[in-house]
Amino acid sequence: MAKELTREMLWEAGAQFGHQTKRWNPKMKPYIYGEKNKVHIIDLQQTLWRLEDVKKLMATLATKKGKILFVGTKKQAKWIVKDAAERSENFYVNQRWLGGTLTNLKTIHLRVKRLWNIERQEKNGELKLLPKKEQILIKKEKEKLEKFLGGIKGMKELPQALFVVDPKEEYIAVKEAQKLRIPVIAICDTNVDPDGIDYIIPANDDTTRAIAIITHHIADLYGDAMGLKMSEPQFKPSEFVRREGDDNRPERREFGKRDFNRPERREQSGPRPVVAPVVEKPVTDTAPVVEKPVKTPVPTPVEKAPVIEETNSAFASIGVIDNDLEKSLTKLKVDQLEKIASEFGLKKAKKAEMIEQLTALLQISNNQIVKK
Repeated sequence: MAKELTREMLWEAGAQFGHQTKRWNPKMKPYIYGEKNKVHIIDLQQTLWRLEDVKKLMATLATKKGKILFVGTKKQAKWIVKDAAERSENFYVNQRWLGGTLTNLKTIHLRVKRLWNIERQEKNGELKLLPKKEQILIKKEKEKLEKFLGGIKGMKELPQALFVVDPKEEYIAVKEAQKLRIPVIAICDTNVDPDGIDYIIPANDDTTRAIAIITHHIADLYGDAMGLKMSEPQFKPSEFVRREGDDNRPERREFGKRDFNRPERREQSGPRPVVAPVVEKPVTDTAPVVEKPVKTPVPTPVEKAPVIEETNSAFASIGVIDNDLEKSLTKLKVDQLEKIASEFGLKKAKKAEMIEQLTALLQISNNQIVKK
């Protein structure tokens, strides 16, 4: 059963924060409650009313047994969109939107068939019979196809509805849905043009926690209408903590300006060498004085202590799932991920960001997770 959302829950998630008043779209004025510190405040009562309209849409989709296509390519929404779509047995696009995904579905199906053929060759063992160079090229092709088409490889026909996290970011997907008359559900911030969107959900589309609570709520509404037994979300809204007095928007730096005082840059570049000042010697008419060479003592070599290799104690407790590193890390709790990240000197971050950083530093060998 989908839990009923309240204004307090949306407020705690930071869904009420809009953009700066100078960046707003006047067409979003009916959904704005007011402003504070030159930032628009969204009317959360309007958000709840719009979610009731979405609930009615889910009931009509259930009678047709239709599917929803979840779209969210922003960094904050990638993992949430994938998790919500998999829980509700729907489709998703969390990487770059390929032009013609809806309007040119026949061509997209040709690439999906290629992905199915490569997976079939792996299962039958036909891929091992090819030369190693061809195997490497085919595996790279499979990774690329899985990255962009993995979420829609089971979509044999057009979806009955399209859910978009940020219609300003995914404007191509919205235009394709409008051409095919597919109803569009979208989380609209105060800088979005709501024209062409059938079901507007006014809320903050930059905060990870706000995106998670609304996206999973829509997935739960669909699951209740279809009568599905849905699992708990891997990325729960309660795991994303909102800072006090902040709307959790990413900080923006001016284009062209570089900040050399950032700690990351200092760690990469290292300490600056100290250069001794050059002192000019005065010119005299007297004969040059020959200085006697000073014997410098030869330093005695100091034996270095043997370096003890670090044990993979933090990785020994991680269970490998389906030989998939990403899936194995998502099953861990936040404190376990922070413990692993500390061994690499990584800072504490959100769960999705830590998983992205660790996948680049770890690998699976002999059914165990080890460092690269």
